[in-house]
This record gives sequence, C-alpha cells and structure tokens, in this order.
Amino acid sequence: MAPGCAADRLPVEEAADIETPDVGAEEVGEDVACRPEVCNGEDDDCDMVVDEAEDAAPLCVPPSPVTMVSACEGTCVDRCALGYLDADGEVSTGCECLEGRPGCDGCDAIPACVAGEATQYDLDVPASYISALVLALTADDAPDLNGDGVGDNAAGEALGSLFGLVERASVNTFLAQSIASGEFSVALLWPGWGTLSTDLHVVLLDGEPEGGEAVVEQEGSFIPGSRTPRHRFARSVVDRGVVEASVGRLPMRFTVEGLTLQMTLERVTLSGLALADGPGVRLSRTELTGALLNRDLAQTLEDFVQSPACSCLSLDSPLFTLDDGNVLTCGGGPDLTGCDDGTDVQSLCQTIAELCDVIALVFQTQPDLDLDGDGRPDAMSLYADVEAVGVKLGW
Repeated sequence: MAPGCAADRLPVEEAADIETPDVGAEEVGEDVACRPEVCNGEDDDCDMVVDEAEDAAPLCVPPSPVTMVSACEGTCVDRCALGYLDADGEVSTGCECLEGRPGCDGCDAIPACVAGEATQYDLDVPASYISALVLALTADDAPDLNGDGVGDNAAGEALGSLFGLVERASVNTFLAQSIASGEFSVALLWPGWGTLSTDLHVVLLDGEPEGGEAVVEQEGSFIPGSRTPRHRFARSVVDRGVVEASVGRLPMRFTVEGLTLQMTLERVTLSGLALADGPGVRLSRTELTGALLNRDLAQTLEDFVQSPACSCLSLDSPLFTLDDGNVLTCGGGPDLTGCDDGTDVQSLCQTIAELCDVIALVFQTQPDLDLDGDGRPDAMSLYADVEAVGVKLGW
C-alpha cells in the first residue's frame, strides 16, 4: 500500500464507534491524501500502480513534441525521436536535425561520421547482394521482440492481410518481382571481414547486378557531405561461419506504376550462415527481424493514393492521416466515379479507398513495438528469411 493510502475503509457510522488510542502526533504521522498521478516513482493516485498515464494523457511531455519523446523512468527523461538528432546539445531547441538532411547532420552529430565525398568510401571490401527476402505471414516460430512471451510478426501478418484485401498478388510475390526487376536492390558491405567483430554497412544499388558486379547509388546510401553510409549495424560478429548482427537499418524501396516508394526497416537483426562467396559473402538460412514504423507505412500509403497513378480518386485532402498518438484515421469520401476504366492500378486505388476504414483499423490494432519509449506502440514487428550472394561493388 502506498504511503497515505488507506485500505478497508469503514463507513462513517462504524468508524465513529471505534475508540481512538491516545498517541502523540509524532506516532500518528502526517496523513498524505491521494492525488493525480505524476512521474515520480510513487503511486500518487492510490491504485496500486506506479507512474501510469491516465487515459491518453502522457505523464511526461517533451519540450519539442515533434522532434523529441519523453518517457517516465522514475522521472521524466527526454530523448530524440527516431530519425532526429540533437546537434547543438540544447534541450530547449529540441532535436532540430532530421537525419539525412543536407547541412544538418554534420560529423559533430553522427558518431563515427567521416567527412568527404561518398566516392572516397572504400568499396574494395567483400559485399553481399540481397537476392531473396521472404516475409513470414504468421507469428509461428517468430522470436519474442517485446518481452511478452509470444512470437512477434505484426507487420508480416498485416501486410499479408492487406495484400489479400486488395486482391493483389501475395506480398512475397511482390517482393520477389521487385528484387528480380532491380527495383529492390540492396547490398551489405563487410569492412573487416575475416575478423571476429566486423563492421556491417548497407547501401542501395543502381539496379540489379550484372555479371556479379553492381553500381552503388550515392544519394540514398551515404550521409550528405560524408563517406559514411546512412545505414549501419551497431554490432556484427562472424564466428565460424555464423553471423549475429544487431541494431541495424535496412532501406526498402519499391516502384509501383512508376512511383518510387521507400520505407526503412528499423532495429534489424540478422542471424544465420555467412560464408565467403567469390568477391563477397553469401548469406543462407539467415533470419531477419526488425520493425516497420507506423508513420513510414502510413506515408507510403498516402504517397501512393496521392500520386498520378491514383488521379482517378480526385482527392483534395489526405486520405490517410497519422496523429501524434500513432492513430491512423481515414479521411473518407473520395470520388470513385473516375476509377471505372478497369485498369489494374485504378482498381487498386479504388479498393484502397473503399477499404480505408479497414486499413486504418489494422494500423490501430497491429502495432506491437514501442521504439520511441513513450509507452505507446509505434511500430510493427517483422520476421523474414533472407538470402544473399557475393557481389563486387563499384561507382
């Protein structure tokens, strides 16, 4: 029982009949009343729960809600929101730098950032071209990523359902076609290959490899004004042909009806076999886990329906909106009369618009990971199998 909170309170009539012992004030102590919960490591409102938020109101509000998040850890702790950086070290200005924006994330803000031009990066290291990415569509055999004792694969389940709703090919058929056409073209680089602990970097490629060689795309792969890749793993160990890599990022880029859509898989881990393969490294029997941010998925949907490919919808306002609480809402009411010519893409646009409320519900119920630490799920877990072949990279 928290200090100041009484249990088994008696009705006033019964309490009046109880004889109160004659004790000194120092033995009685001060009666502390229950009060609204605040972030202080105590049970202020006497409900046997410490530091819980009431309804949708968070206990802690960061100084810059857009660029920062605040978590209650006995006291309010402010951190940069995912994708933002604090370049000036001042809490009052928030985390003013958006990662990847030219002129913002200089070498003083990115650990281990090396100034220069992307072409100064040494590509003469073993590399792997991701040749297959197969999502699990259920949580069966998936690892537990959020500590609740149950396997996690919310994104795989949601994407499998959404592709089924819009009556398109399966999500894995779509991924296979994207890789085969060179639209999804990603490589891993292994500086320090041959040692126990090796760096592991990720770059985008300009199309699929030809003759075992591929060209690196500079803009999407490197931090502006530097020779440092945007996407890196914090830890990577290769021991007797087994790789264990964690806390990485994997860019995922696709083209639909001429429109390029891009998302980034966060908190990526890789676990599997990594063996020398010609000029590079082959991955096999390798499992991948990660998280897709709600905001990335929502923005991808909105970009598509607002694109010329879906001009038949005649939208004059957003169809999908994600609020600060990571709740996706549907604008509703699009004009569907222009989507009657029967083409596949217009049929897809129409189906997405018609199922807007259902898609919004999926976004509200499926997120299972809290990446920014504010106590609310903001991402969906993902579990997949990945394969890669050795490749030689160049500019």
